Amino acid sequence: MSYQPPSPGTTRENSEINPYASPTSNTTGISPVEGNAINPIIIDTLRKTKGWTRFISILLFILGGLYILGGIGNLFVSFLSGIFIFVFALLVIYPGVKLAQYSSKISKLIATPNEENLIIALEQQRAFWKYAGIAGIFLILMLILFAVIAGTLVSSFS
Repeated sequence: MSYQPPSPGTTRENSEINPYASPTSNTTGISPVEGNAINPIIIDTLRKTKGWTRFISILLFILGGLYILGGIGNLFVSFLSGIFIFVFALLVIYPGVKLAQYSSKISKLIATPNEENLIIALEQQRAFWKYAGIAGIFLILMLILFAVIAGTLVSSFS
């Protein structure tokens, strides 16, 4: 269900003209649309992001593939480091999958512009950014942990 602003001079209870109602104005500059339709400006803005999200998802797939190749090569040197690189590859591929799904859902939204398709597309985007936030926190914690370990090792040799 999409939000429909009241017409000037109407009340919420009914659609009769209320001569005592305060005047209303559209301050957004975006005309409201009727029914379950999505404003064309929203669809156009999402369409403009689709190419970039598809591009970044492909880059993440390539990076994940390179990590997998590196993991295969590392298995012969150190099994544990090879496994670590495989896990890291999965951590890189997952956001690529979410961005690819988001791009596909935008294509579906462009073909059939309705609220359901918009919600599905934005849910894929939300999942990507949630993962990116959690990964960012994890990386910061790992950097702090490595700094503490390095500091301990340096001080133990002094």
